[in-house]
Amino acid sequence: MNHKWSTNLIPFGPASDRFCPAGFRPAISTREKVLLAKQIEGLDGVELHFPSMFEEMTPAQMKAFLDEQGLECSIVSPVMASDPAWQLGSLSNPDPGVRADAVQRVKDAMDASVVLGANKLNVWLGQDGFDYPFQVDYRASWRNLVDAIGECASHNAEVQLCVEPKLKQPRAYSLLGTVPKVMLLINDVGLDNVGCLFDTGHALFTNENLGEQIVLLQERDKLFHLHFNDNYGDWDWDMVVGSVHYFAFVEALFWIRQTGYMGWFSLDQFPQREDPVKALSQSIRSVKQMERLLDRIDEQVLLDAVACHDAIAAREALEDAPAGAGNGRMMTAR
Repeated sequence: MNHKWSTNLIPFGPASDRFCPAGFRPAISTREKVLLAKQIEGLDGVELHFPSMFEEMTPAQMKAFLDEQGLECSIVSPVMASDPAWQLGSLSNPDPGVRADAVQRVKDAMDASVVLGANKLNVWLGQDGFDYPFQVDYRASWRNLVDAIGECASHNAEVQLCVEPKLKQPRAYSLLGTVPKVMLLINDVGLDNVGCLFDTGHALFTNENLGEQIVLLQERDKLFHLHFNDNYGDWDWDMVVGSVHYFAFVEALFWIRQTGYMGWFSLDQFPQREDPVKALSQSIRSVKQMERLLDRIDEQVLLDAVACHDAIAAREALEDAPAGAGNGRMMTAR
């Protein structure tokens, strides 16, 4: 299966951490980041943050620049976590004026997404959550969030709002920490253009199974976008894909095929000490290697194994896959 690959541009920034805020690389312009991203083997597009990555170019100018480089914009991410005004949340903030500003930020990003040809938004609400017991009114926070997402989605029904769950960081608890909570939000909003951006690393450190969550979202037509990265299951380390959870990713790709997901494969990595071009290229190569493994297996063998809950038979099929061309019917999307 041929999926288009994209990456966000954060890997090309200074790569700072809390103990080295200056970072390990010099800061460069958005234009320079795009030119570095272009060097990634197999890359088709980039993700752009709004408005921080549009200080040098308007959305129309950015679109022209990407066209010149042979790249697309896969999705636009409104910056919803770095404004001090949102210390108590953005779309769920108890202050109506602050919420209104946050809603406008999302609407402006939606407009930019249309100009860029992406028609898709990554809604990650890092500051919307809580840190202590008795800190928030859970009823009001949820109502505010549902109403705000609904208002944003109604701004343009042709733009998909891809809500991204993450358990924590920077808040101790995020309002939208897991896939089921995002599904609850989607259900409460009740609009077709609201779905989920599934980040594999966020799921891993929430102890969610990748393949299962992909199936649950796809069965409801709510898997709008995919972020690929890996970690040790204890934090969002944004590592090279498959460097820790190899077979979990093989299974995820199996169910991506079975459920017919045809959207973008996007990289959300943070290579602090590694060369970003090499690290991101490695992730694409790793996923393609996993796909070649699946290509060599008769899909019915795995389907029969999972139908009778036979994990050993499934593992044997993977281990016995021939090195050459396929041994029967190649896997195809259902």
